Amino acid sequence: MRSKTPLMKKPLSADKDQMSDSSSIESAFKGVYDTALRCLGRRAYGEMELRRKLTSMGAAMAQIDQALNRCRQFGYLDDDSFAQSFARSKMVGRHYGPRMLQAQLQEKGVASETIAAAVGQILTEVDVVDLAQEALNKKFGSLEILDPENKMEVLKAKKKRFDFLVRRGFDYDTIRKVLP
Repeated sequence: MRSKTPLMKKPLSADKDQMSDSSSIESAFKGVYDTALRCLGRRAYGEMELRRKLTSMGAAMAQIDQALNRCRQFGYLDDDSFAQSFARSKMVGRHYGPRMLQAQLQEKGVASETIAAAVGQILTEVDVVDLAQEALNKKFGSLEILDPENKMEVLKAKKKRFDFLVRRGFDYDTIRKVLP
């Protein structure tokens, strides 16, 4: 298990008496901005998610706003592209359904309109029924190995598969198309 080491040795914000000097303010901003860039260098973040991370590290809100504005100006921080890439990787790579994607993006603080656009774009590229079928095959294999004479065993297996697909974020209509 990888140990979590702090990104910085001291808090990101400076003391109030240090803030009177403009070089101290610039220094504190630079520390917040550098931390934001290090975070973005590891993986993509949504704006709200990165804001929460910097706040938890002790940065002042004014410096966070300034750093995030600069990241946006240079194109390092973009909720639209973050939502697109996140949705694509989770839906295609992990076989998540649209509802799961929407919930996870909301949790990360992405705006509803951005979520709808990103998930809608992915749904035009991917067939959700095929995706649900792939998720089932990867997890369980097929229902054909069950004895059709044992109705209780078949019903239990179908319920287990149904519950799995619901947890993965697929809707009822999609699940009914996948399960015989």
